[in-house]
Amino acid sequence: MGESLPTIKHFDTEDRVIFLSSFSKILMPTLRLGWLVASESIIHQLYKLKEAVDLEVPNLTASAVNQYLEHNDLDAHIDQLIGAYAVKRQVMFDALNKEMPAGVQATCPDGGFFTWLTVPDNINTTELLYQWQLQMLISHMCHQRTFMPLKIILMECA
Repeated sequence: MGESLPTIKHFDTEDRVIFLSSFSKILMPTLRLGWLVASESIIHQLYKLKEAVDLEVPNLTASAVNQYLEHNDLDAHIDQLIGAYAVKRQVMFDALNKEMPAGVQATCPDGGFFTWLTVPDNINTTELLYQWQLQMLISHMCHQRTFMPLKIILMECA
């Protein structure tokens, strides 16, 4: 696996950076609860904006995550996930190298959840993604018009 790099917030000496993150990839895929690190003045302003949108985080969700964090080692859990995701990444990378047509190149990322496919000009990515969707190999797609021309496909390894 790749080297763990500091966040951009790590280099913030003037309180200009807001670090946002989510529990969705580290605790539960559908968990819509996150956190942020910012200066007190920014947090105060963001709190006002949040009040305009909704009044509070669902109490049951926040309480469950809080209980988990109080009684479990999140870093140890993340270390286990890194190993599990590394296995999934390697399986996906091996399958892509075996199954993709000639000329398709896949990155093998050092970290993260995604790999990039670069395809030759003769492959119509819109048609390819449509076919994958019909075969239920993917759950969503973007069209070639999104990036004119789309010759790179982003695929999730997790």
